[in-house]
Amino acid sequence: MDKKNERISNLRSVFKNQKVVKLIILLFTFGLLHVISYRALMPFLTTYAIVKHALNLESAAQLLSLLQIMGIIGSPLFGRLSDGIGRKPTLYIILMSQALVMYLITYSSIGILVILLGVMGLIAFGCLAVTDTWITEMNFPQIMGTLVGVAVSASFFIGAIITPIVGFLADKIDFDYAFRIIAILTLAGIPILKIISDKDS
Repeated sequence: MDKKNERISNLRSVFKNQKVVKLIILLFTFGLLHVISYRALMPFLTTYAIVKHALNLESAAQLLSLLQIMGIIGSPLFGRLSDGIGRKPTLYIILMSQALVMYLITYSSIGILVILLGVMGLIAFGCLAVTDTWITEMNFPQIMGTLVGVAVSASFFIGAIITPIVGFLADKIDFDYAFRIIAILTLAGIPILKIISDKDS
């Protein structure tokens, strides 16, 4: 019982640390942005492919499958890259690549779209894997689970927020305009990542 009370006391002292509170806020914000393009694209991909590229439902669904299947390769691929060049440099590359791919999707032909969706699958799942690893390597072992949970929860939370926004923009203007805005928002993750100093990781 004493050990349990000691752990609770230690945990409370950790959460009173301003550095920890700041880190949690930054990780939550980063979690909202680091896969925002993927979260925005997923619910609308079949509709987008049918409306813009005149595909039938079966072909549009195959594009959605491609996006998911490429994730199988993306996690180990970017994990290996992050082993070589570091977690944060890899995340910078991922964020810039994700934004670029999302932007290019709005200008692509169907042939190029297939390639871009494959790349997006690689990037998105690679981002999730590298982010989890990066967080677990931070110097806060008492709250490692909390930090991972915050980032993962934020990455799903943004899906609930961004889906109606993209749908609204698509109805009022078009999907291409909405996707370009999301591409720009993805880049907002870069300064957040920079603020999370190297000494925290």
